[in-house]
Amino acid sequence: MLKENVFITSPMASENVVQYKIISSLEEEISIELFLADIRPYIREQIRQKLEEFNSIKFNLRLFGEYVKGMDAEMVLTLKHFSTNFSVVREVGEVDEKIAGLFVELTKAAEEYQERDSGWAITAFKFCELTICRLKSIPVGSHLALPKRIYTKKATINVKNNDVYCFKWCILATIAFKKDNLPGTQLRRLSRPEYYKIGSIRQKIISFRNREIDLSGLTFPVTNADISHFESKNSGISINIYELYDDKRKGEWKVMGPARAAKSTKDFHINLLTIYKPNRSQYHYCLITNMQRLVKTQFTRSNATGQCCDLCQTFYTTGGNRHKEECTRVRSVFPAVGTKTKFTHFEKQISPPIIIYADIEALLKPTRVIQKGEGTRIIQEHEACAVSYYIRHVYNEDCDEQYVFDGKYIL
Repeated sequence: MLKENVFITSPMASENVVQYKIISSLEEEISIELFLADIRPYIREQIRQKLEEFNSIKFNLRLFGEYVKGMDAEMVLTLKHFSTNFSVVREVGEVDEKIAGLFVELTKAAEEYQERDSGWAITAFKFCELTICRLKSIPVGSHLALPKRIYTKKATINVKNNDVYCFKWCILATIAFKKDNLPGTQLRRLSRPEYYKIGSIRQKIISFRNREIDLSGLTFPVTNADISHFESKNSGISINIYELYDDKRKGEWKVMGPARAAKSTKDFHINLLTIYKPNRSQYHYCLITNMQRLVKTQFTRSNATGQCCDLCQTFYTTGGNRHKEECTRVRSVFPAVGTKTKFTHFEKQISPPIIIYADIEALLKPTRVIQKGEGTRIIQEHEACAVSYYIRHVYNEDCDEQYVFDGKYIL
């Protein structure tokens, strides 16, 4: 039930989006702090109601104030508003913190506007608009089978769960895989939920193999924001998410990603693979246990051993340690401590006496279709129509020359 100063506005009210107009009980209030403090309980109440109904929401605020400019006959009144970004809420305990964050945004925006020498002065803050949206995710269902080409590589553990907690099962599978040291012939046991003996999978804090996993604050199915929240709660764990791509042209499944990459790779690192139903109406996570074995055939048919980078999926046979240090970064190599580096190639500081700049212009013309290779067809060709080059004499500009040729037979 709405309070007397809270109204649902249209036309935004719908099944997934609702907008409220909240009026302060303070009349003609010019203090933004007092105005926001007065409407805070009403905002909190509406958010909590919708959070209970929607489970996960995002909301934003728009503050409306009456401003005046000029004096007497030239005085102008106008209604201005300040908006915040949307903030995501998944638990009741987060509501007050999220509201406080948006209040800071509104206060800063209003103060900056007044200090901008615009000439406008606040006469009263009138009302606030609260917009709440339901957060929807692609539904997670029970176990989804891997494509045969991926399954036979024996580089994954796909827990056969019948609930929405495949993310939790993958975390437990990672712990068991790292600690139990099962031989390859017995790894399939890790795909059975009964192997883990943890009681209820619904627990928010799970103790398994002498390791405590904090899963509080997560909404299932998990989003990237949930995974980041999980990493912050479990500081020693990092997670990358990969996806499967059906390359119909080559008739094979490929691993793409990471679709979601951890900010830094921790000692307890987890790689998850997302499996989708054909119409993407449902997805499911499974654990990647051997990235090299999973993706190697995407890059090489060689029998040579190598490594695969978790961040860029580059497959390499040498220089693995250096690549891990430099991946996604600019390469920097410094002299060893106690050594000296000298520059000796002074000739490279001197400009060459003559520089030639050249360019060719071409027309793109259709041609007879030629099949060239499995996935390449030639349907057009370039025909040169003009050539120009400029000879630059660095030490004698009077000798500079430019030549231009055009026509059908210039090459």
